[in-house]
Amino acid sequence: MRQQAHWKPWKLEVPWIDHMDENQLQTIPPPDSGEPLAGGEIPVLTIACHPDLSRIGERAALFLLASGKTEPVSRNEPLFQPPDGGDRRAISSPNVSRKPFRLVPSREGGITLFPGDSKSLLELEDDAVDLPRDIENENLSAGAILELNRRVVLLLHMLSPHAQPRLPIHGFVGHSFTMVRVREEIERIADLEMPVLIRGESGTGKELAARAIHSASPRRGKELVCVNLGAIPPNLAAAELFGAQRGAFTGATKDRPGFFRAADGGTLFLDEIGEAPPEVQVMLLRVLETGEIYPVGSQKPYKVDVRVIAATDSDLETRCIDGAFKTPLLHRLSSYELWLPPLRERREDIPRLFLHFADEALRELGDSLRNYLGHREKPWISTKLMTRLLRYSWPGNVRQLRNVVKQLIVSNRGHDRLELSARLEQLFHWSPMHDTQEPENLSDDTAPTNPSTPSPTTGAPVKKRKPGDVTEAELREAMARNKWEPAAAARTLNITRASVYVIMKKFHLPMVEDLTDAGIQETLKNHAGDVDAAAMELCVSARGLRRRLKKIMPEN
Repeated sequence: MRQQAHWKPWKLEVPWIDHMDENQLQTIPPPDSGEPLAGGEIPVLTIACHPDLSRIGERAALFLLASGKTEPVSRNEPLFQPPDGGDRRAISSPNVSRKPFRLVPSREGGITLFPGDSKSLLELEDDAVDLPRDIENENLSAGAILELNRRVVLLLHMLSPHAQPRLPIHGFVGHSFTMVRVREEIERIADLEMPVLIRGESGTGKELAARAIHSASPRRGKELVCVNLGAIPPNLAAAELFGAQRGAFTGATKDRPGFFRAADGGTLFLDEIGEAPPEVQVMLLRVLETGEIYPVGSQKPYKVDVRVIAATDSDLETRCIDGAFKTPLLHRLSSYELWLPPLRERREDIPRLFLHFADEALRELGDSLRNYLGHREKPWISTKLMTRLLRYSWPGNVRQLRNVVKQLIVSNRGHDRLELSARLEQLFHWSPMHDTQEPENLSDDTAPTNPSTPSPTTGAPVKKRKPGDVTEAELREAMARNKWEPAAAARTLNITRASVYVIMKKFHLPMVEDLTDAGIQETLKNHAGDVDAAAMELCVSARGLRRRLKKIMPEN
């Protein structure tokens, strides 16, 4: 979990929004002697769902809130703008009240949501809000989901004012700060000759990043050869990579050039580098150091000019400890490491990714997303569907989202509204909404009733628990039962994942970030390098511990 400091008001320079004049900017005070939010981040609202799908992804920087003042949010304010520039517009949906709800800085460093006189049905993380509610820093880090009258979804999150959204896209969809940072890094390293190790969970787009580096490099006119080492039988890996002479082994009836020679002058992308057999690791280290390869069965070296980009979702540091991966090779490959964020850490990109993949799937069916754009009385994407997409943890990341979107499009072929199939409802742990009526257009003297989600077994309303109702004993039991994974414990306790972090801090439960390097290494040594066993003793998630190990692995 990213560490958050309490945010303080300070002067802002935001390249993607320009509607503040000089007098307004002067009303935002500079930093005081306190510590501002990490990286100078500012609160932002991003449109995640709107009756006009073309509005999805627009942002409003909350300058009043950043300056320590109250920020009203209604049909008419604030103004939203696409991240890459364009017209500034209010929400402008007749289903959203003209009377605002308000966002106010809280004394604890977060934000307090006041419903005020707003006539919109206001929901925070699927819970109706009729009294003031605190939004903690942990919620802001992930992005707090605000649903307005079941027609508009806003994501309240933090954003660095130094983001550069106008950088080349490189095939990546989304303008979250983490993806802007990835594009910045690609621009920074593309023209260099050093090897690059791309790291990230499965499905985060590692091959896309490799293609982007090659396309932006001086080698763009030469070959990019992509190899998945996990798909090559170990006994053939050396011959496939470095080539083989005729007769070098059974079945070698002619000389084979190999992937390195095929990529000569260009780039070789080695995916699943953690699956490389030990003998191949030795040969890879040699070619990285000398630029020479020895085909299998040959005593003659061949000089090659290849830039190597490798990728993995494996914990290579632990594999080094276990002796399964050679530490010198890891150090040589990781001359520069490019980390791709999991989808759950770039929640504000999910709506735009959804539209991108929806357009792909529609085109395959002879349709187009253009047919669903513009303001529609009955929106093609419901706010409840988008809310489920935003709240899901996406263990398969962007690849999984693409598959889910394709299934949604195909299963709703010919329909004017997307509905979840039974299988996808099960995926999202969501029972069907029996009450499917949409609220009528709002005047400011009418208010909708407060619908609730029926239980799949009894039909009685079921709401998430308040974090304050969870006892320390319940929390510890749920965390231990779920191997100290906060998301799984949240489901057990029927609270949000962000709330788990809040009450973990309240009851002083350990977090990976709080552990010392020496303590981690000593525990790992006591368990002979078994990360899972060490995590259980330390009472932290094994996944989080592996991420921490990547940062503290000593150089050899």
